[in-house]
Amino acid sequence: MYYAVSPIAKLKQQVDQLKEFYIRKLEQLISQHKDHKAIYMLLADAVKDFN
Repeated sequence: MYYAVSPIAKLKQQVDQLKEFYIRKLEQLISQHKDHKAIYMLLADAVKDFN
């Protein structure tokens, strides 16, 4: 998603911040040993935000 949006984004800094936000959230879910459903929910949120 990031690589599809980044080249055409008007505010590249916002796209980079969004990417970093979701990476941090994913790291938290993994460190908390959350199940795959939590990761899928995070992915669904990321798709909405990147579109």
